[in-house]
Amino acid sequence: MSLDPDVRIQEDRALTTDLVTGRMPRGADLPTLAEEHRVRARSTDDTGTETVK
Repeated sequence: MSLDPDVRIQEDRALTTDLVTGRMPRGADLPTLAEEHRVRARSTDDTGTETVK
């Protein structure tokens, strides 16, 4: 389903969420959570920097 991006959540945004129950950690625990998300997403420093020619 595709809708107007100004009215509803776009389908590409809806498929990129990672919902986790509970409170978001603060302080020293926050970088650990961010790293866990990055690993699960298989994201690297180069992810999203590819160009199409």
